[in-house]
Formats: sequence, C-alpha cells, structure tokens
Amino acid sequence: MELTPEIEPAELARIAARRPDLQAEVARHPNAYDELLDWLAQYGTEDAKLAVAERRAAEGHLVSAERAVEVPPILEGRSGDEPRADQWQEVDESVARPEGSSGPREIGQRKAPSRRQWFAFGALAGVVLVAAAVWMGVSVTASNARAAEEAQAVADEAAKQHEISLRNTKITIRVVTDSGVTAAGILVRVTGDDYSDQVTVTSAGNGTVVVGAAGSFVVTLDKESMPEGYSLLSDASQTVYANLGVTSPVTFEIDAPDPEPTEEPEVAPPAPKAQWSFATSAGYSYDLDIQVGHPTASGANGKTTIGTGLDATSTPNNIGAGCTDFDPSTDIAVPLVITLRPTTAGFDTPMKASFRVEHVPAADEPRNATPPESFMTAFVVSEQFYSTGPECTDWGRWTNTTERVNVLWNEGLAAGSRGVFNMTVIVKNYKTPNHPGGDPAILDWLSIAPIDSATAVDSVGIYTRQSGPKAVTLSGKVVE
Repeated sequence: MELTPEIEPAELARIAARRPDLQAEVARHPNAYDELLDWLAQYGTEDAKLAVAERRAAEGHLVSAERAVEVPPILEGRSGDEPRADQWQEVDESVARPEGSSGPREIGQRKAPSRRQWFAFGALAGVVLVAAAVWMGVSVTASNARAAEEAQAVADEAAKQHEISLRNTKITIRVVTDSGVTAAGILVRVTGDDYSDQVTVTSAGNGTVVVGAAGSFVVTLDKESMPEGYSLLSDASQTVYANLGVTSPVTFEIDAPDPEPTEEPEVAPPAPKAQWSFATSAGYSYDLDIQVGHPTASGANGKTTIGTGLDATSTPNNIGAGCTDFDPSTDIAVPLVITLRPTTAGFDTPMKASFRVEHVPAADEPRNATPPESFMTAFVVSEQFYSTGPECTDWGRWTNTTERVNVLWNEGLAAGSRGVFNMTVIVKNYKTPNHPGGDPAILDWLSIAPIDSATAVDSVGIYTRQSGPKAVTLSGKVVE
C-alpha cells in the first residue's frame, strides 16, 4: 500500500492502528500530526519509533509544557478566686486557764463505809462488767462480718481475673506467602489436652482460636484445603505453648503460584484535533479545538465538577447520564472534548461558545456521492456535561436545524489558562440487522462545528469565527 501525500491525518491514524508494517512510513508522512507521532513513539514498532526520533531530530523538535488551569463551565478566664484581705482574721491563740486552788487538808481518820454501802458498790461493779461483756461481743461479731465480706470480694475479683485470662488465652494463626499474596479458606486444626478445634483462615491471612487454658497445643495446617497451585514452605504441624491471658502466634508460609501474564490493552492512536479562533469587536479572543474520541458503547467521557464551593464534587460523565434512553445494543456514543484557551493580552476573558451537530453536505464529502442507506434510519442526540449537571439535546433525523448547544464561562479566564467542556454525541440505531456491528460510514456523514454566538457575553460582545475549518466529522475527519 502506498501512502500518497494527499492522505488525511485521520486516515493516517487508522492505517497506523491497523497496519503495524506501515507505521514507519506513517511516521515519515508530512500529514502525521504531533499526537499521532507521540503515539507511535510509545506504542509503535521499533522501526516506527526510530522514524519518529529521526524526524524530530531533523525538525529540531522541542517539547514545551503548557500551563493548564481546568475551569468548569457555568449553565472563653476565671476571676475573683484570689483571697481578699478581709477574709483573713488574726486569731488569738491565748486561752484563759483556771488557776488551781488548794483547800484545807482534812485532819483525822475517815469514817469506815457501812455494810449497805459495800453492797451498793458491788452491784454497780457487776452492772459495769455485764455491759462491757455485751459490748465486746457485738464488736467481735461486726469485725468477723467485715472480714468475711472482704474475703469474698477478694475471691470474686480473683475469679473474674481468671475468667478474663481464660478468654484472652488465644492462638493466632497467620498464613503468609513468598509473593505477598494471601490465600483465604485454608483450614487449620488446633489440638491439646482435652481440647480440639479448627479455624479457617480469612482473606486477611489470619485466624484466631480461643484455647482458654495454659498448656502445649499442636497447630496443623490442612494441605488439602490449600488452593490449586499453592505449596507449603514451612512445617505442616507446629507446637506452641499458650499462657493464660496471652495470645500466641503461629505462622505458616506457603508458596503462591506466579500470576498469569496479562497482555497490555491495545491503545488506539489519538484522533486529530480541529482548531478554530474566535473574537469580538471589543478585542476579546480565544482559540478553540475539538478532540473526537473513539466510538464506544460504555464508559465515561472524563469528569465534571458539579456544584460550587464545599458542595462541589467531581462526577464521571457516564454515557447515558444525560440521555437516559441510550441503548448499547443498538446505539453508539462518540465522546468529544472541547477546549477553549483565552488569548486576550492583558485582560481576563469571559467566553461563550456555541455548537451545532448536523450532517455533512455531499459537496464536502467527495468519497461518497450519497449517504449510506443506514444513515437514513439513524438519528442523533447529544449529552452536555455542565457544572449544574448533564443535559440532553435531540438533533432530529438529519435535516439542517437551528438547534444549538451553548457553553459559557462568565468569569473571565486569564491568558494561558483554559476551559474544558465535555460533550458526547449518541447515534441512535447505529447497529442494524444489516450491520450488527454498526456502519462506520455513518460517522463520516455526521459533523460538529462551532458557530458564532447568538447573544453577547456581558460587555464583551458577540464572538464570531475568525479562522478554522467548516467542521469535524464524528469519524475525526476535518472538513475544510
């Protein structure tokens, strides 16, 4: 196959994806764009990588970093505690003590007590002795009761601590692999004097058995419970001594099989970008490009920040989020990424962009005189992902329409920053009985193009197109 100079960039991308033997020639072709060369340098054949390196060396290729700023579109102290002087009083510690006095000394002998007096003295002493005995008996009884209560409390606490020790006497089984992979579902048995139990190791690689007594225990791993391909590196049985209130660990090491090699997914070459420039009569301007993605029946077209401030969340732009009747069995989705870069020198630039999805006139599609038959049964909707949420637009059955999609950045963006807008075009009835996998020719007849904004943006004015192609098709072809 000869690569003529007239081959379109999008066709070069298709050839690079389908014909690895021609990738080196694609790298040397004058219509090979930078993104395609980047793809070939990363995923191409060795000849293609060498061709890219030679081309860029000859061109003096320099890589410059672009400064990008993603901007989503709009649609108790205490006091008074110090002591006071009046709170302190001087205390007179002197105490009056009575003076002793001595009376006259009795002279002569006392009169001896009478018999009646001796009887009274004896009765009084008996009463005192009985009272003392009663008091001592009560005191001894109370003291014995308190001692019994204290002894019972000590016994209860000892029993409680012993029960806690029994509950905390455990054997923890760990299963580790040489490659760091843990195999769940391995059975381990624990046996001891008057004890037998088993545990299945969990996905965390651990299992725990409460043995509840001190002593020696034999821990045995059941080889039959290991998954196919695993082998035991350590001993199958290990002995461990468990102490009351102590967790004893046991570790088994197994050899996990090497994971099956996985092929790297095929990466399709990026589609070419179509570029335009817009300006207002007041001197505000921006550049715009549209990147056409590869058709898909599932997934998401990037993410959009929904809401503002602390309530803002980054939400995936899932296919069908805006147009909920998307049917992957019959429909196809083409993701678009639209980027606006303000170019107004010295001023922040509020921006508005409008787009229209429509069919490509026959005069602009020289490869096909008439649309394919399947084109007549297809119709198109599109999903726009705004900061307020997704929206769906119905574009009808391919007559020219006045419908348009708008996106607005009210707050101006500085030169060097950018605003990104995600939009997905959905082709309904893309797959039919005659074309179960869909007819790619339909995508050559559907296009998207930025158009002049119908209304002004605040005091900035109306943006009108200054340069750029007519449109870009959903197959990635630029219509000049």
